[in-house]
Amino acid sequence: MKEIEFAWVCRNISFNEIERVGLTDEMLLDGSRPSWITSDNCEIIAKILPTGLLDKDGKEIFEGDLVEASIYGDETPQILEVEYRNTCFVIDYEDSESDCVPVGHFVGTLKIIGNIFQDKEVKPDGRNDKAGNDK
Repeated sequence: MKEIEFAWVCRNISFNEIERVGLTDEMLLDGSRPSWITSDNCEIIAKILPTGLLDKDGKEIFEGDLVEASIYGDETPQILEVEYRNTCFVIDYEDSESDCVPVGHFVGTLKIIGNIFQDKEVKPDGRNDKAGNDK
């Protein structure tokens, strides 16, 4: 059986930087992880799930990612957070009757622009001046 590779969000204490690192639980236990991840130098902030989907640039989408999306033909993209709720990955959308839409509805159209751990200045649930800017 294939082991799921979660993303661990870690703060490198020496440099005070937050990084997302793809690790399996086994890698953490047997020591086959990046050398900077030690109990003295790494504070684990979160363990996040992969959605199994890719954004339009081929990057894997994880829980907590901030994605740029045009909702139902809206010309101006919005920045929305990918969340895991009730066994489903969703993005919050204020104007939706159900308050959220399954991520699978947007396959091939989402673009990751950051995540909730590293990009505190990017606010989901509405328009943002980063939307539409390719970097």
